[in-house]
Amino acid sequence: MPVAVAAVRPRWLIAALLLLGGAATAGYLVLGKGANAKAPTAKAAPLVELVNSKVVDLPHIVEAQGHVVPLNEVEVRAQMDGAVASLHLEEGQDVTAGQLLFVLDPGQTGALVRQAKAKYAQITAELTDARRNYTRSQELVASKYISSSSLDAAASKVDMLQAQQQAARAEIESSQVMAGYARITAPISGRAGAIAVRRGALVGPSDATSLVRIVQINPIAVEFSLPERELAGLTQALRQGQAQVQAQTEQGQVAGRIIFTDNAIDPATGTIRLKAEFDNADERLWPGAFVSLRVQAGIKHNAVVLPPQAVLEGPEGHFVYQVDADGAVSMHPVTFAGLQDGQAVVTGLPAGQSVVAEGNQTLSPGARVRTRAPLTAARQP
Repeated sequence: MPVAVAAVRPRWLIAALLLLGGAATAGYLVLGKGANAKAPTAKAAPLVELVNSKVVDLPHIVEAQGHVVPLNEVEVRAQMDGAVASLHLEEGQDVTAGQLLFVLDPGQTGALVRQAKAKYAQITAELTDARRNYTRSQELVASKYISSSSLDAAASKVDMLQAQQQAARAEIESSQVMAGYARITAPISGRAGAIAVRRGALVGPSDATSLVRIVQINPIAVEFSLPERELAGLTQALRQGQAQVQAQTEQGQVAGRIIFTDNAIDPATGTIRLKAEFDNADERLWPGAFVSLRVQAGIKHNAVVLPPQAVLEGPEGHFVYQVDADGAVSMHPVTFAGLQDGQAVVTGLPAGQSVVAEGNQTLSPGARVRTRAPLTAARQP
């Protein structure tokens, strides 16, 4: 029996020693980790940049879409029936007023002129003879060789022939006008379009298609419309000489002037029709094209401006963030009136107010922030 006890004791001692060693190691690791761990640090408040709202006087700009139209255009038509004898222009050519374009076969117009002249000469000869006869009749009446009724008849014949002579002169002029219709000239200066006829074609006043269309290119006009709410300011600006208009082209802006304001507002659209004239020597504007316009309709006094990034938009409209003395963020609603010259124009915010301009994208009302010194809102115009 003693031998068996001596064999069990070493195994028991070894197990006990192992358990004590494991417990000591675990305690050391737990105590060591707790001693070396650092307490979590608080997150620093974000840094934002403030800007002061400013009050300035800005030109009141209204943007519109315009339609380029010529100031003058004409469809050239034949004023007599005839065949085209010759053409004296090319399609797309620049023509000047009075330039010969077409020549028609005069047909009988030349003969009609000669006939009218011959008739005038015949009546003139008869009138000359009637005047001599009237003079002789006056002498004979004085000598009592003829009655006064014969003198009256001679005077009536002179009057009748004078009227016929005037009619013959008018007939000559009419026939000459008709003969002149054989030569078709340009009524205005401009750019010729497509030619609808060729040599030998029969033309006349009743044709549905014109011979050619001439459009004035320089100067040129742009028709556009503005909302009726802009009419009062625009009228005052026109009266004071402050109204301006610019057309935006691919080659840059072209300055013009308003030459027409309609006499009534369109009740269907609530807009007023206008027309502006532009110098177009370089042909930037072309008839029929659409162009963007910037119309200066007066001066906008005491406008509050901010950098565009300072104005945010939420579900309930536009707003800006302001920061109180304790660094707490609050939301201030504003009305956004648009961008002009790189500045955001707002209403509902007094001048000199500090608002967040940079770092406002992640803010929310009540958040704490650190601020920099306020900057100017925008440059003076």
